[in-house]
Amino acid sequence: TTLMLGKLSTFNRFQFRSIAFCSSLAFYFIFVYSFSVISLEGLKGEHFPDELRWLGQLDTLHMHYNAGITGEFPKGLQYMPNMKIVGLHYCSLRGRIPSWIGDLTGLTTLALGDNQLEGDVPTSISKLRNLKFLALDDNSGLTGNMNLFKTMTQLETLYLEGNTLEGNIDGMLEAMPKLVEFD
Repeated sequence: TTLMLGKLSTFNRFQFRSIAFCSSLAFYFIFVYSFSVISLEGLKGEHFPDELRWLGQLDTLHMHYNAGITGEFPKGLQYMPNMKIVGLHYCSLRGRIPSWIGDLTGLTTLALGDNQLEGDVPTSISKLRNLKFLALDDNSGLTGNMNLFKTMTQLETLYLEGNTLEGNIDGMLEAMPKLVEFD
């Protein structure tokens, strides 16, 4: 398997669906540095592998619909400076959204809905000024102030329902001239 993946270095899109997944499989990805898009959906395993951090060229990660993979927010993402799209909705993510999420300033899409995230939304999320799509919906343990989102003036879609967020909705919405969908 290692040899086969090593020969795929010219591909830029990689997709797995509905397979048993273990962290050793992710380790093989380190031989494939040129992927810009990875889609791993419907997988079964124990946790999100940190080995994905070795994919420095990655700008799109779709790992949604992976309820069988549990654990905290994937730490490997903090080492992916080119990340534009992170799709982690309908997983079994637990714990807090890490403060380093604000360092991924190139993000245009962040989909974290329908997980088990809890605690305050980190203030660093307000640094994600290029976001066009943000989904934090249905993480019943998320708390914080909606004023954090005022700096996201590029937002077109914002999903916040099913959380315990506080703040002035009208003031937040006024700061988002491009917003077309809010729930």
